[in-house]
Amino acid sequence: MSEIVNKIYRNNTIIYKVFLFLITTIAIVYLFPKGGQFKYDFNNGQLWKYDNLYAPFDFAIQKTDEEIKIEKKKLKLIVNYIFNMIEILFLK
Repeated sequence: MSEIVNKIYRNNTIIYKVFLFLITTIAIVYLFPKGGQFKYDFNNGQLWKYDNLYAPFDFAIQKTDEEIKIEKKKLKLIVNYIFNMIEILFLK
């Protein structure tokens, strides 16, 4: 009996690692999704065949009027720059 206990004490790190490996493997297999499938079928270059896709939640964007005005001015500058670059590169 003491011989078995001594072997266990000598090899406790190996036993511990094997035990952790088995428990982790079982937990991963158990928690892995079983059969969830995406309910939409789509391909690149084709139109969306289903109803509109909406998020199941809403959230508010809280900005002051000044922040909104500043962002609109920045966007107008960027859009003008992009269209000017398109004109220069492709339309000449």
